[in-house]
Amino acid sequence: MLYEFHDLQRRWLRPSTRLLMLLPLLTLACEGDDGGREGDDTGNQPIDVPDPVDPPEADPGEYLEGIEGEFIRASEEFRVPVSLLKAVAYVESRWEMVEGQVEFDGLDAAFGAMALRGVNLERAADLLGVEVEAIKTDRETNIRAAAAVLRDMADAEGIDRDNLGAWAPSIAALAAIGAQAASIGYIHNDVYGLIKNGLVVTDNDGNVISEIEAEPDVEPDYTPTGGPTLVTNPDFAGAIFRSSPNYSSRPAGDTGKVRLVIIHSCEGAYSGCWGWLVNKESGVSAHYVVKEDGSEISQLVKEDKKAWHIAATYKKSLNGGQEAQLDGVGSNNFTVGIEHAGYAKQAAWNSNLIDQSAKLVCDITKRQGIPIDKYHVVAHGQLQPNNRIDPGPNWPWATYFNKINAACGGQPVDPPPEQPDPNDPPPEDPQDPPPEDPQDPPPMGTDPLEIVVDSSNGNNDPARAKFTASANWAATAATPGFYGSNYLFAAVAPISDAAEFSFYLDAGGSKKIEIWYTSGTNRAPDVPVVALDAQGKNLGTVKVNMQAGGKAWAAVGTFDFTAGWNKIAVSRWTTGNYVVIADAIRVTAAGNNPPPPPPNGDPTAEQLLALTQSCTQLPGTTKFKSDANAAATIPICQLDGAVWWRADADIDCDGAADPKCTVDPSYQPETSAKDSLGNFMNAAKTAFYVVPLPSNGFDPKAHGIKTGWSGYGSVGAILYNGKLIYAPYADAGPTGVIGELSYRAAELLGIPPSPINGGVASGVTYIVFTGNKYVDPIESQSAADTIGKQAAAELLANN
Repeated sequence: MLYEFHDLQRRWLRPSTRLLMLLPLLTLACEGDDGGREGDDTGNQPIDVPDPVDPPEADPGEYLEGIEGEFIRASEEFRVPVSLLKAVAYVESRWEMVEGQVEFDGLDAAFGAMALRGVNLERAADLLGVEVEAIKTDRETNIRAAAAVLRDMADAEGIDRDNLGAWAPSIAALAAIGAQAASIGYIHNDVYGLIKNGLVVTDNDGNVISEIEAEPDVEPDYTPTGGPTLVTNPDFAGAIFRSSPNYSSRPAGDTGKVRLVIIHSCEGAYSGCWGWLVNKESGVSAHYVVKEDGSEISQLVKEDKKAWHIAATYKKSLNGGQEAQLDGVGSNNFTVGIEHAGYAKQAAWNSNLIDQSAKLVCDITKRQGIPIDKYHVVAHGQLQPNNRIDPGPNWPWATYFNKINAACGGQPVDPPPEQPDPNDPPPEDPQDPPPEDPQDPPPMGTDPLEIVVDSSNGNNDPARAKFTASANWAATAATPGFYGSNYLFAAVAPISDAAEFSFYLDAGGSKKIEIWYTSGTNRAPDVPVVALDAQGKNLGTVKVNMQAGGKAWAAVGTFDFTAGWNKIAVSRWTTGNYVVIADAIRVTAAGNNPPPPPPNGDPTAEQLLALTQSCTQLPGTTKFKSDANAAATIPICQLDGAVWWRADADIDCDGAADPKCTVDPSYQPETSAKDSLGNFMNAAKTAFYVVPLPSNGFDPKAHGIKTGWSGYGSVGAILYNGKLIYAPYADAGPTGVIGELSYRAAELLGIPPSPINGGVASGVTYIVFTGNKYVDPIESQSAADTIGKQAAAELLANN
């Protein structure tokens, strides 16, 4: 059938899933020549800077094949706990066989899945009786090498090898992180935090490659994390400020005005990276460091100061002739440097790292007045090609720029800040003035219908929402399905050490509280969630079972809050060998679940969302992906009279030509449906949603979900951020991938509708009514509203 062929084309061409089989931005230099780059004596003709493209997709199932057996054999041979070997390797390399580069002079390159460096390579070669080159290039030998060194270190210390926590000093010695605070974080939050929280690594089809079984009760025998993280004032609200002494003042005038953002890769893991950059002896720094999984960002140097992150003067010829006035000026003077934990030659970058880095770049460019283009957000290797290639050939530049633009949302650029006085003393001190005190109220106004407080303050409106937690809570993105950037976890303990979600109300009143968390068998079944009003009065405690549900808003209760800063505290005070999750809370108007209908009797968004608070997966189906290169995490759930899923929203622009949509590089002139006049749908004018072709055990037609060229389509309700629209099914999407709607539907829902950089990454609920509930004529919004409201009313009555 024509529409099936059309959808096979779209499977490869839609913006969010297509694989651009072109040379990446950084693969300019070829062996034996300079890749066309100009040297010191080749004149001033600028080279062209290629447009951003994505690398081919890498499937972990291919480059990690067989690694489970290699970990087990090394563990048995050297009597090192297999969970430790897996955790160290995942923290260091994501289990990839890295071929390290030198990013920081004085720090040896790392090699292999265990990221072994310098003296550890030599020590391992002696213990195994092999050549260093074999350890660098053969994965099983590399894992055995790390196990041999760990065993040798443990034997020298005389530790109890059966005690998992006793290995911590040997793990720290292997990592050799100079800064003590970074070493503590590496042990507690990274290696042992991963063991406590657990990990499952899958291929692109959702098949398990290997996993680390959660052990919530394990405690490393190492210096404790200590008290709360100091309140600081980073330039980027989502960052933790960790002061580096390696900076200087920017020069006055244009040469000190920030004009570029430079993207680096650390050539190592997060804690070791920022630990090296805050070490005075290293002589290097960066403004920011992004963790491997995007769950945390450190700021080391304020943006109004010069971090020492690139050892090259600026050459306009390497950057398309742009910013010619800066030719010959030291690049550190006018750039902001972002390091990313990882390696220039790794096969793939974590999608959450790309998401969070894009938000950071958007924030920097808006505050500094920097254009978002390939000349002003650039690779380290582009400006220093003689000895650097980072962030490497597999950095997804096209996706990265799309996400930066989406994060900025087309908002006007703020004016750049005033130039700092170069004679001012350096202000970078961990005791920087704190941000606005949560007790200082924002201006009076009307309370919003919904307040979400995320565990990452970079995602919060500081006038309405704030999050605080002690250093005993570790950030991670290990378990998919979290809200926002990451989530925090901590082991249960009989102590007052709650993670606190604070929200500001202009007026007191009854509010409904919901909580978001990732569930698992290692989570506590009775987590105390405490509601406190602005005067600190305890309004009640509710026990939440975090072993069940999860990945959705779960109701906690309704409480009478007061004007000012109220608080929801997620407590660790319970028993058992479990962890507690702190991810996000939502504050909405009070009422039963679902609330009574409004006077006109039309179903509301809140009523329909109330039906989707738990998922009964449609029998016989497996989970779908949000994009072709994502893990399969999205179930199709069933209700009496509908199926539903919660996913992202990619923008469908196919169908009748429209100037708003034909700018889409993947534009196709056909859709699976035609309107009543026999024309293909106009995605810019008609709201509709997309259903995947039969796949993963789900055949839409088996449930009466249909569309076609006869001018009709099954009605559905689409909900996002408190908004509800009704629309027909009018186009089919790729197999195994879910979450797409038309340009017009996105407009109505307040979602950025651009086919190039629009859409949203999560939080869109699609309720598709089963049976003979069709919009006819398919292009009529009034018909969609009428049949949709009728179907929704029946759904509420039957569920």
